[in-house]
Amino acid sequence: MAAHIDQVGKYKGQIFIFRHNNIMIGIGEHGQQVNLGADDKNGVWIALQMLKYEPVFKCAFFVGEEVGCIGSSSCDMSFFDNAKYVIQCDRRNGGDFINETYSTELCGDDFVSEELKAKYGYKNTYGMMTDVETLKERGLKVACCNMSCGYYNPHHDNEFTNVKELINCLNFVREIVRITPLVKHEDKGVYSKMGWRKGCGSYYGYSGYGGGLANYSDYYGWDIYD
Repeated sequence: MAAHIDQVGKYKGQIFIFRHNNIMIGIGEHGQQVNLGADDKNGVWIALQMLKYEPVFKCAFFVGEEVGCIGSSSCDMSFFDNAKYVIQCDRRNGGDFINETYSTELCGDDFVSEELKAKYGYKNTYGMMTDVETLKERGLKVACCNMSCGYYNPHHDNEFTNVKELINCLNFVREIVRITPLVKHEDKGVYSKMGWRKGCGSYYGYSGYGGGLANYSDYYGWDIYD
């Protein structure tokens, strides 16, 4: 599994985690709601759970995803030589299965069946840049994907986690790992309905959303920290 440990947010003090029924939020030292960091702490949590459940399992925890996938752009790719596939849980909401970005095919139809996706309420959709896309662009030769893990309003103080969706994602990952063998896959490039081709580079680039968001604080006053 892949996950990233940096986050975007204004608040840097102590965060108290509150859960009411199915919703988890972060509260700051003065009682205000603050950025929970569920993007991508939810993915980190799922990866740590999988280390407990599986006798043989590998995780890659990357820095700098929010400013251009810095960690995954410079990691030693030989770490993945014995991986059957790579799963990342770094997508808002509860039902998106990212099999393709607007420039990169992450996996084929032979990776996770439509029946299994439907069992957990997931459907294929396009995604944006995250670490698995970077790994695939760097030549990762096995299937990979990104999937929703129950966080909403990422990068904002009103971010929250839907706990049921988070646990549903964990159960989905566990079943994928339980039944899925090695799945080789090489990106041949895509031409999506948005018109982007492999090799177009930073169309949102991280040179960022909208073609140049290299530093969130320039736009929103947010800081990016590990």
